[in-house]
Amino acid sequence: MIVEQRLQADAPNDGARLNVAFNMETDMSQYWTLLVSLIAGAVGFLTVTFWSQPILRYRSIKYQIISDLFFYANVVNADGLNEEMQERLKKRIQADRRNSSDLEACLPTLPSWYKCWLKKRGEEAEKAAAELLRLSNTFDHMKAADSVDRIKKYLRIKTDRI
Repeated sequence: MIVEQRLQADAPNDGARLNVAFNMETDMSQYWTLLVSLIAGAVGFLTVTFWSQPILRYRSIKYQIISDLFFYANVVNADGLNEEMQERLKKRIQADRRNSSDLEACLPTLPSWYKCWLKKRGEEAEKAAAELLRLSNTFDHMKAADSVDRIKKYLRIKTDRI
């Protein structure tokens, strides 16, 4: 009888122990899920911050350069022209300098694997930035056309409309 009382007294404790063990296992799986989620979030954040954003910024600047080359294609020398063309010349010079500085500023932030990929493709952004600065100081049509051709070559712009 004493043994039966002990077994009955131990029985609820065994069930409680099993319940505690089950809850502990459930809690551990939740901790692992939380840990994996945190790691995935951190990897995603780092990927976006250090890879995607700089690459997208570089591509945005490249497309802005193309747009400005199209827009200011006919404005090289405004001597003797009306005020509107003289104002457009000033804006072209500012746009070329801004694009050059933006391109130079974004290059160090690009991931090294992307820089290697650009080099393999034949894009030379550093030379394009220098050529943009040279273009901003050019007032001769032939020199400007040569600069634009070099910029197109360095950035691999494939159009004849500029």
